[in-house]
Amino acid sequence: PSKEIAFGAVAVNTRTSGQVTIENGGAFDLRFAIFSAVRMQEMVSAKAARSSLRQRSSGPGPSDVTGASRVTLSPFTISPASGTIPVGGKQTISVECSVGAIAKVYEEELCIQISDRPKDSSGTTRLPFRLSVEACKPTLEVSDFESIFEEHRILQSRNEFLLLQNHDIVGGA
Repeated sequence: PSKEIAFGAVAVNTRTSGQVTIENGGAFDLRFAIFSAVRMQEMVSAKAARSSLRQRSSGPGPSDVTGASRVTLSPFTISPASGTIPVGGKQTISVECSVGAIAKVYEEELCIQISDRPKDSSGTTRLPFRLSVEACKPTLEVSDFESIFEEHRILQSRNEFLLLQNHDIVGGA
């Protein structure tokens, strides 16, 4: 999938959505789970601790991919957040973005964990993914009239306009 969904600038108190598609071009079913990058790091640390304990004891460990049906990371909601894609299949992941009344930039780093995926050149099995949106309050700049109306003549009164019109300085009304 693409590495980012950038919603751009949106007005405060609005909703928008985007999608990304995960395709399984492999020879086996693909199990995936989407996590916050921070949560994923916590899980990796916990797994490393369990791994060292498991070396001292025998018993099955937890599955590599577990997750919820949806993940909410303010202001984003991702669904489905986990699933299985059959060979040759596709899964569309929906990302809902609902910004509140505060104008600010929201950015979230995610990881897409795929079970049994070989490690890449950086030694990880996770795919990084980024969500971003800028919540803006609509405003009108009124402090610099000259730049706003640079192509227009600003007059104090209609009489001033009529005087300039009589001298062919401005066009007709």
